[in-house]
Amino acid sequence: MKKIYTLCLLILVSCTPPKIYTARHHFKNQDFDKSFNDYNSILKNRLAYPTRFQAEIGLIWSAYNKNDYKKVIEEINKVRIDFKSTIPEDWLLVIEAFSYFHLNNYSYTVTIADKLINKYPDSYFVEDAYYLKGRANEELKKYEEAELAYERFLKIYSSPLYLKDVLFGYYSSLYALKKYERAIQILLTYLEYFKEEKEKNIEYIYDLGYMSSELGRFIEAVNYYEEYLRANGQFHKYEIIYYLAKYYADTDEEDKAARYFNTILKDITDFSEEDYIHLWLGTHYLRKDKKNLAMQHFKTLFLKGLNCNYFEDALFFIPQIEELQGEYNEAILDYARYLTYFPKGKFADTVNRKITDLSLKNVENKKSP
Repeated sequence: MKKIYTLCLLILVSCTPPKIYTARHHFKNQDFDKSFNDYNSILKNRLAYPTRFQAEIGLIWSAYNKNDYKKVIEEINKVRIDFKSTIPEDWLLVIEAFSYFHLNNYSYTVTIADKLINKYPDSYFVEDAYYLKGRANEELKKYEEAELAYERFLKIYSSPLYLKDVLFGYYSSLYALKKYERAIQILLTYLEYFKEEKEKNIEYIYDLGYMSSELGRFIEAVNYYEEYLRANGQFHKYEIIYYLAKYYADTDEEDKAARYFNTILKDITDFSEEDYIHLWLGTHYLRKDKKNLAMQHFKTLFLKGLNCNYFEDALFFIPQIEELQGEYNEAILDYARYLTYFPKGKFADTVNRKITDLSLKNVENKKSP
């Protein structure tokens, strides 16, 4: 709006008659309440054209700066009747569009912006119109229209006045449309232009990781997510830690996965995937021949009972560990317990063989001197 303010000020300071000197003085000093009252008072009198013209412009701009947007629209409609041939219509349209935007009337903002764009394609205010059209459509959740408006703005803009808002709005619209390839490009451009934003809001790093993951660029996603954790990001912290643990588990970097899984169990109670983590860590430590650690995780699952999704797994792995530790009697009893709960379970055949083998082993041990 700065360029519109400058244009308006030029109108107000030109050939100012004594009657509105005080109003102009208040306006220049940005005392908009006083300038609004002064101009409003002047317009109650019968005035010649130059004075009335300046007073109407002054009243519109004073009302805008004191956030009385309904008054702005009312006065613009009056001005269109009284000074139709002398006040630039594109200027009135852009002020009107901004006013409707501030009143949250986004549909009408788009209508007026389109009118300005179509009727005055070479206007000084066309980039303002595309800016408003993008912002309003974004508020209306019409992201495809917002995307097009922002894209058009970036092709024609001559001033950096709206660049920050436009780049962010463009990125947000692309993100909402799940156009992650382009969204990443625009977000990186935004963070390059406005480096302080990355430091102020590290959630952008999370966004880059999330979009990379959605595009199947898992290494890039991991790099962004680990950067997020190094920057002490909190909002998505455990979601990211779980993602990294799963990634490293799937890529056979088990020690890294175990470190992240253990962090979750240490820091959070009732994590949604807690049972899966106990199962994974139990089998991981079993492969590492760390039987006591493995047993702790399987017993945690066992104590949760049938409500635990991995109760059957725990019933199977507990006697396996006992068997490895040479505790054959305990292993036979616990294998039998598995069959009590799951006689046709996924490990049932293996368990039946185990019971037979261990029973024979017990008999042989008793025969040995």
